Amino acid sequence: MTEISAETRVELEKRYRTAAFLIFAQIASLLILVVLAFVLVKPENGGQTSDSTRWMLWVAALFAALSSFIIRRMLYRWDRLRDLSLLQGISALIKTLSVNSIILASMAEIVALVGFVISILTGDAFEMVRAAVIALVVFIINFPRKSIWEKIVKNLENV
Repeated sequence: MTEISAETRVELEKRYRTAAFLIFAQIASLLILVVLAFVLVKPENGGQTSDSTRWMLWVAALFAALSSFIIRRMLYRWDRLRDLSLLQGISALIKTLSVNSIILASMAEIVALVGFVISILTGDAFEMVRAAVIALVVFIINFPRKSIWEKIVKNLENV
């Protein structure tokens, strides 16, 4: 097994920094939604929705969170990544790793947005906190790890 070439390493680091920056921006927007929920949500404005609607939205949020783990398994399947590097080159592989990471982080952002909607509809800002905790777990589990990216690229660069 050889080392990663210099130009590939530069592209890998650039794409990783971009993906990490975008994911941190999504985490920041999650925190902004939590603050907005506590500022904007008034208990007297809530109660505009039934319990069944609230639970349906929670099921949708949990479905998005759980499906992100399943989608992660599909996107990072070794055969898929190997075929991509063979057919389109190592540059396309690195771009795909970046896009996959952003897609998975967007699933966590969906959970946060649904939580914000629930908190507005119910008038309970703590609903947003519950959604934020779930979203943070999804962010942490799906956060891209540079060492894994390097290992994938190293193993597939000279295939």
